[in-house]
Amino acid sequence: MCKELRELYDEGIAEGIAQGKAEGELTKARETAIYLAQKGMSIAEIAEAVKFSTQKVQEWLPGSMSLAK
Repeated sequence: MCKELRELYDEGIAEGIAQGKAEGELTKARETAIYLAQKGMSIAEIAEAVKFSTQKVQEWLPGSMSLAK
């Protein structure tokens, strides 16, 4: 029984690490998108640079910034 509990624990830890990494990558992509928009880059160029859809990039950008280019 101890072996099974350890395997479940290890799986939970691995899933938590993977989830944290994915959330961190998303946060970094969002921060980068905002920075690039402030520098005047178009939505399409930003989407390509951060490897997300233009729709997702527009969701990240505050107010009038998402209307630029």
